[in-house]
Amino acid sequence: MANLERKYIITMRREFKKVPKYLRARKAVKVVRVFLQQHMKCEDVRLEKHLNLLLWSRGNRNPPHRVEVLATKYEEKDRTFVRAEIVGAPKEVKEEPKKKGLVNKLKSSISVKDSQEEKKKEEQKEELKELKKEEQEVMEHTEAPKSKAETKSKKKEQTGFEKERAAVSRDKKETQHKKSQSQ
Repeated sequence: MANLERKYIITMRREFKKVPKYLRARKAVKVVRVFLQQHMKCEDVRLEKHLNLLLWSRGNRNPPHRVEVLATKYEEKDRTFVRAEIVGAPKEVKEEPKKKGLVNKLKSSISVKDSQEEKKKEEQKEELKELKKEEQEVMEHTEAPKSKAETKSKKKEQTGFEKERAAVSRDKKETQHKKSQSQ
C-alpha cells in the first residue's frame, strides 16, 4: 500500500564530477539512491526500469545532469521500501500468479485454441468482404461489350470533333510524307 508519494528533481553533476569519467553513470545511480534514502527516510530504495535506462542512456561517461523522479514509499506488514521512477513513465501492471494444476492448464490451453480459431474465422470473413467489394468496384468501372456488333457500331459512331481531328492528322502525315520525298 502506497503511503507517501513525492516528486523530486535530483541534480547529480556535482557528485559524479568527483569520480573518473568511466564511473560516472554508476555514481549517478548511487547519488539517486542516497538522495532518496535521506529524503524518504528509508534504507531500501529500488530504481525502476525506466529510471535506470535514463541514467545509462548516454553511456557510462555522460549521464544526465539532473533527473525528475517520482518516489513512492510502500509500507507492508514486515518491510518498508521506496520505488523511484521518472515522471511520466508508463505504469507496469503486475499480473497475479496463476494457480498451478492440471485443470487450470487444460482450461487455459482450450481457451487459447478457441480464441485463435475465432480470430481466424473473423479474418477470413473480413477478407471475403474485401474481395467482394473490390469485385464490385471493378465491375462498376469496366463495362464489357455485349456483342461484336455493338463494338463495331461504337467505332463507327464518331462525333464531329473526332472526325475533324482524324482528318487533320491525316493531312499532317501526307504533308510530312511529301516533304520527305522532295528532299
